[in-house]
Amino acid sequence: MIVSTYRLNSVTYGTTSVFLLDIRALKQIAIDNREKFPAASEILETDFSVNNLVSGVSNFETGKEIQEQLIELLSCAGMNLHKWSSNSKYMLQELPYEAQDHFDREEEKVKTLGLISIPKYNTFEFSLSDPTNISERTKRSILSHIARIFDPMGVLGPVIVAAKLFMKNIWLVKRDWDQPLLKDKMRN
Repeated sequence: MIVSTYRLNSVTYGTTSVFLLDIRALKQIAIDNREKFPAASEILETDFSVNNLVSGVSNFETGKEIQEQLIELLSCAGMNLHKWSSNSKYMLQELPYEAQDHFDREEEKVKTLGLISIPKYNTFEFSLSDPTNISERTKRSILSHIARIFDPMGVLGPVIVAAKLFMKNIWLVKRDWDQPLLKDKMRN
């Protein structure tokens, strides 16, 4: 019997370590190029989540400068950014068609990291499951709904705090995880 050894020389998506490796690689690229690309390096370190960049600026000139720096910085590392989206058509006009995000033009919505962006109106939407549709209200089912709230930018902080305070009150009702909660005790 012949034993062969294979060595993986690239990051394969789907493996457990891929997210950590992606983030670490981007951080190192930012550190190595901080002097040449200061604005892009800061964005690279702070505004990337796995392989998605969600960022913003207050004016077109700054946005264009950061866009150009990011493209150049990452191309030096052999990476190409794609799926660009903006509420300003001028930010996209010089980008090749294939580098732009061709989102749902009918609704004008872009979906990234659980966020739904509407560039035309410069707004965000969040999709939350309706807790009133829970067939059996238990500690487990309510906590499950709270845990599904994904808020990478921290915009839903007040909603999440209210939900956690509600969960705290549920703990005061001495019930097991899967035991139905009584409706009269849940009104507060």
